[in-house]
Amino acid sequence: MKHPLIVVVRVACLSAAFSTSSNGQNLVDLSDTSVDSGVINGAIYGIDSSHPSGTGIFGRSSGGVFLTIQNNGVEQGYNTSAGGVMDTKRVPQWNHEITIGSLGVVTIGNKDFVPFLLDINESASNKKNLLSLDDVKIFTTSATGVSDPTVGSLVSDSRLTLRYDMDAGGNNSVLLDYNRIGGGSGSADMALFVPLSAFSGVGLNQNLYLYSKFGGDLANGDADAGFEEWTQGKGTSSIPEPATFSLVSLCALACVIRRRR
Repeated sequence: MKHPLIVVVRVACLSAAFSTSSNGQNLVDLSDTSVDSGVINGAIYGIDSSHPSGTGIFGRSSGGVFLTIQNNGVEQGYNTSAGGVMDTKRVPQWNHEITIGSLGVVTIGNKDFVPFLLDINESASNKKNLLSLDDVKIFTTSATGVSDPTVGSLVSDSRLTLRYDMDAGGNNSVLLDYNRIGGGSGSADMALFVPLSAFSGVGLNQNLYLYSKFGGDLANGDADAGFEEWTQGKGTSSIPEPATFSLVSLCALACVIRRRR
């Protein structure tokens, strides 16, 4: 049985999880078994072994899969109920908007984060088991059924407010290994924890759009198999009303390490 183990680590330890790739971007290499997490622009990217996580049950207790992406090479998309956008699949059942009010909150090192879980589905064969997560952007808006065809048009869409940007200040990546947790679609592969403060003042009925891109930036990191799926992590509480955000404690970053026992 798998159990989450929460370990608080000083910021200096987290910085050791970074390396620099040949083209200069910062890299959190989660394919390296000595690395369990890293921080990019305030968000924690870490190994996760939530089980089970197949379609229909992955994140079911917190709303289920809300974003499904599939293509070969480079794949990208965001959780809109509009069909035919980028590389999104299975719209609207497993690709649709979520609201700020539905998000959970977890506390890590006395700081509050909104958790998301990622299940990748790549080939288990040598080298093809790697997948690079090369961009994450999170937006909020009152609009529904957004259909912007490119990430550039998402960023420039006046209806949307950018709340988190993985590539702010540089071209950053997370390298994932399909085989690290054990392969298959029965286990999540990565947890993303976005600071709760990123959503300060946002109304609970606002929609959240999570854009992600895989492949293209790292050698052997291209997509070549099944769906990549995002769901909400199960939080200990829900997002507070905007007026209470000032009560959120902002402390030093820590990391969550989920290990199998």
